Amino acid sequence: MSGVSAHDFYGPEQASIHHAAFGDLAETAAGRLVGELHDAGHRGGTVVDLGCGSGILARRLTDAGYAVHGVDLAADMIELARRHAPGATFEQGSLLDAALPNAVAVTAIGEALNYATDVRVGPDALGEVFRRVRTSLDGGGLFLFDVATPGRHGPDRVANRFHDRETWTLFMRAVESDDATRLDRYITIFRRAESGSYERTDEHHVLCLYEPA
Repeated sequence: MSGVSAHDFYGPEQASIHHAAFGDLAETAAGRLVGELHDAGHRGGTVVDLGCGSGILARRLTDAGYAVHGVDLAADMIELARRHAPGATFEQGSLLDAALPNAVAVTAIGEALNYATDVRVGPDALGEVFRRVRTSLDGGGLFLFDVATPGRHGPDRVANRFHDRETWTLFMRAVESDDATRLDRYITIFRRAESGSYERTDEHHVLCLYEPA
């Protein structure tokens, strides 16, 4: 599946907005992961966060006493993560290439396994990630992930979302392919500059959709 350039993927505007306004999923996942790790008897150890974004989950896990290593393809996300979660380590790169040390948990939250910015993404690549994760996990270790699946936007296969804040406005149009294997997100951001004018940023995200089975 063809994707888009990593240079156009979660640039500085999109990364900062996502961190400030769309971090609920990472916060919720972090709380669930800590609880399940405690239940499994893992009060410490290494957690690998694939598609770590701005470090929201990493911060919660390091605060809870875990060693966290995050991986993300977007340089601006990695920069935010290093500031937000200074107790973790981070590297920029594809999760398909990330070295997976022995760990008590691996996470891939926020559709990290779907994004087709790395053109190798697809069912075969997904299977290989799962095999590598299984090898890396210690006894009782956890793999916490989510994936985007077909049909999420109803029979029309299209969704429009509008978010308006004091200093920025974001419009997102999502279109699912007829064969239900691909989702294209077209994102336009207007952000107010210090001069009072608004600057526009456009991003195009491509996701590979997976059948639940």
